[in-house]
Order: sequence, then C-alpha cells, then structure tokens
Amino acid sequence: MVGKIRLGIILILIPVVLAASLVSMLLPEATLTITPEGRLSMETSVALAVNTPPEQGEFEPLGSPDMLINPPTTDTGGWTNPTRAYDDDGTGYANIISGTPSATHTYGNYGFSLAGTTITQVRVRYDAWSIGDATAANQQEVPTSDANNTGAFTVSPLWSKVDETTPNDTDYITGVTNGGGRYTGGFTAFSVPAGATVTDLTVYFRMKSSSTAAKGAACLKVDSTYYSGTLVATTTGWVTSSYAWANKPARGS
Repeated sequence: MVGKIRLGIILILIPVVLAASLVSMLLPEATLTITPEGRLSMETSVALAVNTPPEQGEFEPLGSPDMLINPPTTDTGGWTNPTRAYDDDGTGYANIISGTPSATHTYGNYGFSLAGTTITQVRVRYDAWSIGDATAANQQEVPTSDANNTGAFTVSPLWSKVDETTPNDTDYITGVTNGGGRYTGGFTAFSVPAGATVTDLTVYFRMKSSSTAAKGAACLKVDSTYYSGTLVATTTGWVTSSYAWANKPARGS
C-alpha cells in the first residue's frame, strides 16, 4: 500500500461586534448602550449652551451663548472600570466584554447650575470603539517545518511538499509503511486578537492510494498528546477531506 497526502490548516475566529447607540439622554443622566463588546474612553460630558437674561430695565442683545461642560460624578450599570470614562485623560477606559446583548451603564450628576438661564442646546460627547466587526476573520497556516514522521513518509523535506493552499497534485509526500504512521508538520502560531472568539480549527488534507483499503485522518497535537479526527477511506484519485474541532481537544472547550 502506498499512500500520498497533502496537508493544510485553517483557523476561523470571530471578533465580537460593537454597535454603539445613545438610548436616552435626559439631564441629569446620560445612558449609553454598547452591544455586545466595546470600550468607552471619554469625557462623558454634557455640554449646555445657555443664555443669561438681562436685569430688569436693561436691554441686552442676544449674543453667542455660553458653553458649559461638566463630566459626570456618579454611575451605575454593568461596565468594568466605569469611572475611567469620567474624563478623557488617555490612561484608561470603561469596557464590556460579555452579556446578552450587553450591559447598560448610566452616568449622572453633571453638576450644572441652571437657575436664571435658558438652555438652548444639550450635547453629549463620547468615544467608543471595538476590536472589530461581525465578519468572520479566517486565518490559514501551512507547514513550515517537519516535526515528526512515524510513517516513513518521503521525500524529505516533507513540509515543502504539503505547504500549498491551492492543491498541487504533482507535489506530495508518500507513505510507504503498510502498518501506517503519522506525519507532523510545524506551523507558525496563529495571531488571535485579544477578546476574539475562536469558533473552530479545521485541518484539511488531500490524499489518494494505490489501495482503497488505506485510510487517513486529520490529527492535532496538543502538548505531547495527539487527537485524531474521523478516519476517511482513500480512493485511487485525489480527494480533499477535512476535520473541524469546535473545542480544544485537551479540555473540551
């Protein structure tokens, strides 16, 4: 039995989406809802444009209104480090990384003195951002080195024969041991953004054999332990197969 195999690996991850909306703003409180993951770094300040009326018997033409800007002094809700959003000093932020759909946080007590003034405008300023959008970001890696070869695959170096993302059926490794064996390739580490969720890890392989009795499977090595996917029967023609792990095999999550 002669088996031939090509390998590839793909990582699928989904950074969590941020949608920011101002759900209510009435003095003395301003409420922000961020869904479902985001960061808030701001003067959660309320700005009032006011006109002061003239004294009795005096005439004062309407000019440019005064602008008063105050930050909040109290808050309540489900965000982490909420007081860091009291001002925009660049040293921190309030954030939320969980919740369904997220958590609402209310800032209040802006400390305006409104006696004798006419409010002509109210503005709320905030800065908000997230790690990304809702589009799945796929990362794909191919072997860059040979780690182990218990199946006597040929011809060395093996990794350079199985490092294509588009199949090249003239470039492959051949297993010549009837008892079977395993080839382990070394891969560059994936770059997973902080706070992103990995939804699955898929190993792709392409193989054929001179005997339809031969079988092959995708395999992951976690620390020193190997975890195999479902065995797939070979044919005399090239066939691409894959196996996806939704959870980390070593701990099941």
